[in-house]
Amino acid sequence: EKAEQWQWALGLTEVMRSHTCSPDVIACSAAISACAKGEQWQPALGFLQAMLNALVPPNMITYNATISSCGKCGCWQRAIGILEEMQYRDLVPDVTTYSAVISACEKPEQWQRALSLLDIMQSRDGVPNVVAFTAAMSACGQGEQWQRSLLLFQMLRSSDLVPSIITHQTVLRTCEKSGQWQQALVLFGAMSKDLLLQSTIAHNATIGSCAAAEQWQLALFLIEAMRNDILTPDVFTYSTGISALGTGEHWHYVLALFDAMKYDNLKPNIITCNSAIDACGKSGQWQHALGLLEVIRNDVLVPDVITYNAAMSSCEKGEQWKPVCILWEAMRRDALLCDVITFNAAISAFGRGKQWQIAVEVCELMQIDDVLPDVISCNAVITACGKG
Repeated sequence: EKAEQWQWALGLTEVMRSHTCSPDVIACSAAISACAKGEQWQPALGFLQAMLNALVPPNMITYNATISSCGKCGCWQRAIGILEEMQYRDLVPDVTTYSAVISACEKPEQWQRALSLLDIMQSRDGVPNVVAFTAAMSACGQGEQWQRSLLLFQMLRSSDLVPSIITHQTVLRTCEKSGQWQQALVLFGAMSKDLLLQSTIAHNATIGSCAAAEQWQLALFLIEAMRNDILTPDVFTYSTGISALGTGEHWHYVLALFDAMKYDNLKPNIITCNSAIDACGKSGQWQHALGLLEVIRNDVLVPDVITYNAAMSSCEKGEQWKPVCILWEAMRRDALLCDVITFNAAISAFGRGKQWQIAVEVCELMQIDDVLPDVISCNAVITACGKG
């Protein structure tokens, strides 16, 4: 029943049929479970329908596995439909059933439906399990209902249930998404040492909350805390930390984090590099920005439009128009389509360098490339002509 072996389960049931041996409820339930693990909801529904056609009554395990397969694929309507069919056939849904249906409701941001199902669980079966609480919290988080997600977390902690590492990660991600960095720090501080040592994701979510709120000092502190806890930061950790530093004059910290990635044997991805280039550019460190661009090429990463835009902007702020010419040619060589940000950065750089003729030529290229100039474009050309 491994995820990649659902095809085998499907094939074996066909072999049973070819030998005039009808699969029973156990065989069908096992096949549906294999489909659930392989996130194959359509074959799972096919098995269920085949059971009904063959007058083989599905049991609780069968229905729960089918609901799970639908839930993992985000098919919440079908999951609820199967729940209703269970009740029609006088099967009483259990905690596993409701947990699977609530899990199905978390991806499409059906947070109200998830809370309704959680209420039904409490009214019929007492306290929901950790899986149900966590799924409902996730649904609320995706529905931008962070207060409700935190309330569910407090309800869970006030019960006899013990929050899992996934539960903590879910509520921390909700805080990150909603910019509630103070709440994230409180929750992070309440996690046990054992849980923290298991979870890079929990650290990353808390660092992300601090980054979103421009709390770069706290973000750096948490990255250092990971090292002290002998928990190795990953690429996302460093990318988030660098993003937090991109809002101020902290380019030296950005370069330190970038170097620390190599120390941890991590290869920066294009998002990390773009954030680092942007941070250096905002601080006027155009040389370092271009140096990072060279690192991208040496690491066999492919620069994208965002990469070049950030590099050009750094040169523009440093009043360096000649490197912009090189970057412009590189974009053309890499067959990258320039956007309005690219043109604006180039025009401004040429204007600051008193190269008004080139600035005008670049502006004319906007029409050729079918890029609509904005107010910044027009102002940059006018300023360039004034300086020339």
